[in-house]
Amino acid sequence: NFIVHREGPEATPFLPNVIVSSNPFIRPENFGYTPDLVQKGLDWESRHVANNKLPWPEVKRTKNPLWEAGYHFWVTTPKSRHTVHSSWTVTDWNWIWSQNFGDPYRMDKRQPGVND
Repeated sequence: NFIVHREGPEATPFLPNVIVSSNPFIRPENFGYTPDLVQKGLDWESRHVANNKLPWPEVKRTKNPLWEAGYHFWVTTPKSRHTVHSSWTVTDWNWIWSQNFGDPYRMDKRQPGVND
């Protein structure tokens, strides 16, 4: 087993979708999308298929083109339906964070719990 991390395709200040590893046995096909090309800015489809592997010292020197364009925040929108087979929403705060209508004080008694 190899320890590998992959940055997200958009929600990262670093090179989008980069595979962070220095392991020589990890040899992804980048389909012609080099790290320099990705940093110049690509459409969302191209960012998703770019398979570039870089070691962490090189990754931390990269910049996401969206951040260069002035976007410095991202939104995660997890949905409770994606946690059906996990215990992620067992904790009330995680359940609240995963929806739009969280109510930690249960002011709305129509809800089945602190959310939904």
